[in-house]
Amino acid sequence: MENWIVFLPLCLALLNSCVTQDIKSDEEVRFFPAMAYLSPDKNSFIVPIHGQIYEPERDSVSRKMFKKALMKVFKIPEAENRIFDDRVSEFLVDNKSGKVVKIRIGDKEFFLPMTTGNGHFMARVEIPVAEISEGLEKIEFETINHPQDMACYRGFAFLLEDEGLSVISDIDDTIKESNVLDKEELLSNTFLREFVPVTGMPDFYRKIKETSKNIGFHYVSSSPWQLYKPLAEFIEKHYPQGSFHLKYWRLKDSSAFSLLENPKKGKWRAIDHILKTFSQRKFILVGDSGEKDPEIYGEIARKYPDQIIRIYIRKAGEQADNSDKRFENAFSDLQGKWLIFQDPEEAYLDFLSLPKRK
Repeated sequence: MENWIVFLPLCLALLNSCVTQDIKSDEEVRFFPAMAYLSPDKNSFIVPIHGQIYEPERDSVSRKMFKKALMKVFKIPEAENRIFDDRVSEFLVDNKSGKVVKIRIGDKEFFLPMTTGNGHFMARVEIPVAEISEGLEKIEFETINHPQDMACYRGFAFLLEDEGLSVISDIDDTIKESNVLDKEELLSNTFLREFVPVTGMPDFYRKIKETSKNIGFHYVSSSPWQLYKPLAEFIEKHYPQGSFHLKYWRLKDSSAFSLLENPKKGKWRAIDHILKTFSQRKFILVGDSGEKDPEIYGEIARKYPDQIIRIYIRKAGEQADNSDKRFENAFSDLQGKWLIFQDPEEAYLDFLSLPKRK
């Protein structure tokens, strides 16, 4: 993610010489929401583009066998597998490597990098500030090398000023009931049940957004990108929209063994990248005590003491270590910067006491 390349509009000669693999009629493109930010000279917005090209699950024998095996593990009757079928289908798509997407933003056209083995592609494009309408909240774009008989695929990036307040939020057991410490319950909550918001958290986030100007939300989770679609629907229904930062996972390689592993490394990297990208913004970190959020956030806050203004940790149930000793160790040298809460209203009242930010 750190090695994004800035793509400028290509000249006519280059366009004529490019050989691309256009999107086929049985393939789909999905764009993930991101945050566009001002360039150092403030003359343009840098727009991150992150997406995926894949062929949806078809009636292949191997996919049917894999799904049937999972249904046996979960003991799911054939007539009661709607949610399971929707969730697991995203893990069984045929990711398309070696594909090139061409998009249009306004009157500019851009070729994006070739997709990798997991079907993902990433890039950054620059749009002059002078070409962006005043008051615009997000930059939208669309594919232009899709089949002529199909609708184009659209994506967007939120416009975020270089100064202001941002919230970096965990998802599982912070804003969504998951029960991460009970692996059987975690799998059931992930694949068999509708996603349920943590009581009081939607109202907490709504009030934060309503009382803050130019605020941004970044959802950082150890959930795999295959769960993006239901997670995005869940966020749109209950929480402010924002950027997503999930985990790469493939059944075909070594990452297949990392689905339930300790999340520390991936979350640290994602949060570190956000803080470096928006180096002039102030941040609130929101997580829970279920896994490693206190330790991750404590390390991050010590590395970025001027950017992190508050850490909120929700107590995540009886199985979690909610001891004073744990929190004191995790947040050593961070006196006055953290709050452990059970009722989100506690966190909101504390939030109101923070210095006003732009």
